[in-house]
Amino acid sequence: GKAEHAEGRVFRYVDARVYPCAICGSDHDGGSLLLCDGLQGRCTSTAHVACAGLAAVPDGDWFCAHCAADPSRRTKPALVP
Repeated sequence: GKAEHAEGRVFRYVDARVYPCAICGSDHDGGSLLLCDGLQGRCTSTAHVACAGLAAVPDGDWFCAHCAADPSRRTKPALVP
């Protein structure tokens, strides 16, 4: 499948699987799961907002513990003009 992004980019995904929270292990309340922005958005790690110690979804990128610890996992893709 594919999903439109607000900036006009199209993202393709293999399946609609919800990965469980990397902290508590539950996939309950999937709507409050943060998706890691590491590996150029391909990291499959997730965490509930509360499990990540946050009061709300952050405005910017969020990185799981693996991606936060490794700068090479936090690189942004090059923008094509």
